[in-house]
Amino acid sequence: MNEAEREESPAETLFRLLSGKWISAALSAAVSLGLPEALARRACDLDQLRLELGCEPSSLARLLGVLQAEGFVERDAEGLYRLSVRGELLREGSMGALLRFIAAPFAWNPWSSLAPALRSGRSAFEISEGMPLFDYLEAHPAEAEIYHRAIDGFTRHEARALAARFDFSQRTHVADLGGGRGGLIIELLQHWPHLRATLIDRSAAIAQAKPAIAEAQLEHRASLCVGDFFAPLPGPFEVCVLKHVLHNWDDAPALRILQQAKAALAPGGCLLVIEALLFPSDRPSMGRRFDLEMMTLCGPGRVRSKPEMRRLLHGAGLRLARSEALIGETRLLVCEAIEDANKL
Repeated sequence: MNEAEREESPAETLFRLLSGKWISAALSAAVSLGLPEALARRACDLDQLRLELGCEPSSLARLLGVLQAEGFVERDAEGLYRLSVRGELLREGSMGALLRFIAAPFAWNPWSSLAPALRSGRSAFEISEGMPLFDYLEAHPAEAEIYHRAIDGFTRHEARALAARFDFSQRTHVADLGGGRGGLIIELLQHWPHLRATLIDRSAAIAQAKPAIAEAQLEHRASLCVGDFFAPLPGPFEVCVLKHVLHNWDDAPALRILQQAKAALAPGGCLLVIEALLFPSDRPSMGRRFDLEMMTLCGPGRVRSKPEMRRLLHGAGLRLARSEALIGETRLLVCEAIEDANKL
C-alpha cells in the first residue's frame, strides 16, 4: 500500500482539520496582498512577484508553496507562477472579498469567545466586540464595506444559479426583501429581459444599491424602496425572495419576517427562500459549520433543518411546495400561501 492509499489515522484527521485555520489565513493573506490579481494580469517568477507585491522573497516563496500544494497556483518548468482554475475564485470579482471578510479582525476575533458564548447564550461577536453584529456594522463603515463586499461576491454566484434554475418566464415582477446592494436583482434582470424588480432594504443599503443599479443600466426596470421586513411591505408581488435572511434570526423574529413576506405576495405568488439546511447525517457538513458561524456572529441566528423550516413556514401561513439544490448545501425553497395551495 502506497502513502496515498493509507487510511488516515484519527490523529492525522484532527491535525488536518486544525490546519484549516492556516489555509484560511494563507488564502486571505494572498487576497490582501493582491496576489491573485497580479497573477491574473501575467505569469510571474518569484522575483517579479515580490517586487509587484512588495514582499520579502523567502516569505512569499513559502506562501506560494502552500498555494501551489492546495491547487490555487501552478508553477511551470521555468519558474513562472500562474493562477489555476481554482485560483480564479480568489479574485475580487469572485470570492476574494469573502476571504477578506473571513480574516478581518472583526470577523476572526469573535471565534476566541466561542466557549463563553456557549455558556452564556450570547453571540461570541457581542462578547468580543461589545455589541451585536449589525449594530457594529452600522457604527463602523469600513468594516461594513468589507462585510457587504463579501456578501456581494457570494450573491453573484447564487443569483446566477437562481436565474438559471427558477422559471421566471410567466412572472413579471420580483421583490428582493433585505436584498442589500442589489446583486441578486441585477443578475435576475440581466438573465430575464422581461422582468422588473423591486429591492427593499434599509436606507443605507438602498443608497449603496443605487450606483450598482445605475452601472448595470437597469434603472428603468429596478425600483429601490426603503423598508423593513419586520413591518408591512409594499406590494403585491408575484415573487418575493428572502436570500440568507432567516438564518440571522431566532424563530420568533423569523416568523414575523415570513408573515410580512406572505402578506406582500399577490394571489398565486410564491416566496423563494434561499438558505442552507441541516440534514440528519454524521458526515462532515458545510451546513453545520455555517450554523456554528451563525451562532458565533449572530447569537440566536441559526441554520435550520428541513422539518424546522416547514414548521416555521406553516406558522406563517406558507407551505413548502418544493426544495432543490442551488449551490452546494444551499437550497432553493419554493413556498406558497396555504390558502392558494388549498384552491388547487
